[in-house]
Amino acid sequence: MKIIRNTPDQLILSDRPWISGIAASFAAFAVLAGWSFSPGASFEDPVKSLKELTVILLICAVLVLPTVRRLQIILDRTTDTFTIRRRTMLGHEERVLPLSDFRTAEMRSSETQSGKSWRPFLHFVHSGGTSSIPLSAFAGRPPKRMHDAFDLLNAWNQAGHAETGQS
Repeated sequence: MKIIRNTPDQLILSDRPWISGIAASFAAFAVLAGWSFSPGASFEDPVKSLKELTVILLICAVLVLPTVRRLQIILDRTTDTFTIRRRTMLGHEERVLPLSDFRTAEMRSSETQSGKSWRPFLHFVHSGGTSSIPLSAFAGRPPKRMHDAFDLLNAWNQAGHAETGQS
């Protein structure tokens, strides 16, 4: 995650997964190139070629569209809002929660057959109880930037609680 703004009144973190988008695009291109060089590709029959190309492009879309997700977290003390924005190539979602309900951010681990994987969570306390919001699916070892961003997010939040006298 990248720090976009860090002031006493506002913290903005953003994650743009360029590597996963490029990897998915490369995989889609490899599928398309593999099809075009395969002995079964029939360029003599335009209708059959168009059908095959349509299927290949749909496979490529399934590979690329869901993997490229932008995440933005905005903490604003002046409006007491904690905003989570997610954007994909298919649309966007925005969730606004009270900043005063936010408690902490953490990375949870899970054991899988291939080893340990990690998932970022945000924890909130509100009148209805507590809730944990996952930010993404489980993935491999989180980059140091994600840990640094969560450390900053937690420190920024604690500084605000110290100023207002909240626990």
